Amino acid sequence: MQRGIWKLTLLLPLLLLLAAGCTKDKTTETPVAAFVGSATCGTTNCHETIHDTWAESGHPYKLTKIDGVAPTAFPAHAQFPQDPQGPPEGYTWEDVTYMIGGYGWKMRWVDDQGYVVTSGAAGNLVQYNFEDNPGEEWVTYHTQDEPGTKPYNCGKCHTTGWIADEDWETDGTLDDNQDGLPGMHGTFEATGIHCEQCHGPGSLHADAPSSNEMELTLSSDLCGQCHMRNADHSIAASGGFIKHHEQYDEWLHSPHNPSRQAGAPGCNDCHDPHASTQFDDVAMGMGVKTDCQSCHGDITTTDHVGDATCVDCHMPQASKTAVKWHEYKGDIKTHIWAINTDPVGKTDGMFNAEGNLVLEDGSGKAAVTLDFACYGCHAEPGTGEGGDASEKTLQQLSDRAVGIHGALEPPALDYAGSEACGDCHTDHYTRWSDSGHPYKLTKLEGVPPTDHFPAHAQFPNDVDGPPAGYTWEDVTYTIGGYGWKMRWVDANGYVVTSGAAGDLVQHNFEADEAGQADWVTYHTQDEPGTKPYNCGACHTTGWVADEDWDTDGTLDDNQDGLEGMHGTFFAGGVHCEECHGMGNQHVYSPGNYGMTVDSSSELCGQCHTRDAENRIAAKGGFIKHHEQYDEWLHSPHGATRGPGCNDCHDSHSSTKFDDVAAGTGMTADCTSCHSDITHMEHNGMPDCIDCHMPKASKTAVKVHEYQGDIKTHIWSINTDPVGKTDGMFDAEGAFVLLDGDQAKVTLDFACYGCHSDPDTGEGGTIGPLSLEELSAMADGMHTPPTQRVISMR
Repeated sequence: MQRGIWKLTLLLPLLLLLAAGCTKDKTTETPVAAFVGSATCGTTNCHETIHDTWAESGHPYKLTKIDGVAPTAFPAHAQFPQDPQGPPEGYTWEDVTYMIGGYGWKMRWVDDQGYVVTSGAAGNLVQYNFEDNPGEEWVTYHTQDEPGTKPYNCGKCHTTGWIADEDWETDGTLDDNQDGLPGMHGTFEATGIHCEQCHGPGSLHADAPSSNEMELTLSSDLCGQCHMRNADHSIAASGGFIKHHEQYDEWLHSPHNPSRQAGAPGCNDCHDPHASTQFDDVAMGMGVKTDCQSCHGDITTTDHVGDATCVDCHMPQASKTAVKWHEYKGDIKTHIWAINTDPVGKTDGMFNAEGNLVLEDGSGKAAVTLDFACYGCHAEPGTGEGGDASEKTLQQLSDRAVGIHGALEPPALDYAGSEACGDCHTDHYTRWSDSGHPYKLTKLEGVPPTDHFPAHAQFPNDVDGPPAGYTWEDVTYTIGGYGWKMRWVDANGYVVTSGAAGDLVQHNFEADEAGQADWVTYHTQDEPGTKPYNCGACHTTGWVADEDWDTDGTLDDNQDGLEGMHGTFFAGGVHCEECHGMGNQHVYSPGNYGMTVDSSSELCGQCHTRDAENRIAAKGGFIKHHEQYDEWLHSPHGATRGPGCNDCHDSHSSTKFDDVAAGTGMTADCTSCHSDITHMEHNGMPDCIDCHMPKASKTAVKVHEYQGDIKTHIWSINTDPVGKTDGMFDAEGAFVLLDGDQAKVTLDFACYGCHSDPDTGEGGTIGPLSLEELSAMADGMHTPPTQRVISMR
């Protein structure tokens, strides 16, 4: 009894400490994110490309600090410092503290007290315009405000982390004035619009990216926080033009507002917010990433002579920020799009009587008048205003505008091809092109398809030609070649087999258990020229099986008229339209004809399965290949239990060559969901997938008896001391055993990829461990010692 009390006395302090620790954890405050700066976001292997694209756009240069000399941080294509050599006349670099703009359109200045430099009654020329309009380089700005009186209060849209000095008139301090300058009525974290202005402070994300996500708002409302002018979102005007930075207000009153048309595009559908639009042709990225035809493919005719584009008429420069070229052309394209085809001009048809607002119809929709839409090119009779093309009256323009677009009937539904998809969905297309899907079946033209495969694919790097006895003229298609293995289709459309002679007709890219990555047999039970190609449902796009090949007596439904091809298809390989449906009508008019977007695992399961009953088929001591869906169904993740295929994978990207191909095939890791598993009772700290996703499947080679060449998607481990023969496969070795509806990998698969079997020597190079030893180690593998049950015996 005394001995028991003594033990308990020693344990009590430990238990008290544990209890205290738990209490402390419960009261710990949630950390608050702080600003870390865009340079942190652009760290290598994080958001480097996006950062570099943003750095060449206009956003970072809305406000630039001056340190007594001309700033040099502008990108090479920016208009400053090429155009102005210094601040306005009467000011030196020592007299100004900040520069407003300079990337395009115009530039203004902040004096050494923090006030915006103005013209005053003297009409000093203090604003510099970059547009090449002679006589409008240096102009006046705010003649109603004397120099040194106009405070800088524009930080909400020109800086990052702006906090306005709301009580500047009464607080009597300069604590909330940037740099202690009295004219700066607020403070900020950084000049210009940086990453964290749109995505929020990033310190927590920088410290633990997978645990702390950043704000990712793709709505136009985010852009509208700055690209607007009036609180009621009316479109402000002045001097016969729309005022600048009102793109959001214009969009709200345009046909693209989703309240008028479901699925209508917003800012991010047409723009890359990280890239430049002012210098789209020379800066990184593409500020405008789509064109009108992407949605309005049904508008196929324009009754107009010449090469006018959609934006010439529907996005005229009806706005002005710096200069006007003439009465109907400012320097910023409008985002109203709709055109009023009545014979009226801007004065009586677009602006209100005061000229300070754009008119709206009863539904709130605005429209540009024909003088803005047409006089950018044509000339106005009587005034000479406008472009150099022929003079046209408003009535003539109105007569021409009615019916200028003749719409045609959409084409019959058909395939368009992945290249057509790539015209708009460039990023998806690039990633897909670098994945394995396109290369399930590749047509040959008597020569190797060298240029067809991406550079990182294993074909043609590892194999020089077809099997022995065949030339490039003797084969019509290659099956595979992107990874794992390659097979062939002969000149008559039959899959090349080994037959009784045991010809080596399959090329394996991975090393087998003997260390060879060479030619092996395939289907010795089928003589060459007898095995038809009927795999198109999962290896081609648009496969239509030839169900009556043995009775119809024709080759009409055999691809290329090859008798061994028991079906037809649109394209070899799995292309966009195999998953999204036929797309020619969508290409014709995306806004009217949508595509199928199915993110369910069931879509993947149409091909990544083998057994009609979704059982997990096996052969030769391994799970058969392309059964990821069947495995997932019988895993802890299956059906409604956990994540599906698209939660962990980017279906457009490669997993085989995830480190070199475009995109990232794996978009999540185990800790994305299982962050509660913080302990592993194992030396060397293997990755989760080393144990839970062993290569228990085989498509081409086995490395040894417990390692094939494809990771399983069963995940769950049977920790009993049993091996695959008696614990994982049925007596015939044809299917994986189920416990209820769940499957488990046995410890030999889970562990002998690294360890070795002491009885056979099979497995990895690390010390041998018996199944009993592995079972004893597996129990409590993820349980920290402090959380284990303490026995008081």
